[in-house]
Amino acid sequence: MKCPSCSNDIAYSKSWKINRWSSVECSHCGAYLNRKLDLQSIIIYLLLIGGPIGILLIIPFIWLNWGIMITIILGIFLILLWTLLILYLDSKTICLVPVEKRQGIKAILGHKYIKKD
Repeated sequence: MKCPSCSNDIAYSKSWKINRWSSVECSHCGAYLNRKLDLQSIIIYLLLIGGPIGILLIIPFIWLNWGIMITIILGIFLILLWTLLILYLDSKTICLVPVEKRQGIKAILGHKYIKKD
């Protein structure tokens, strides 16, 4: 993941903190970066939600064959594995765009964040 302003590498773990209303700051140039809402973002969100739903739909079939305890453990493991896989895929394919001002909870409430010098 690179900053579009200065091409500096940004830690992949920072991408997990970004949503549509918050931004992350580039440590090199100080630019505020946000996630670009494109088809890739929509597919990631759908996969993140759809995977656990699909796993929960197959749980009754596993329960009939292996018992309840193994089914619960396997279901939790599969949902966690799916979530980590999708978050990793998202961090590798995220597209960042610069934004003018820092965004956060104040942007959600309708206030603009203004740096005081």
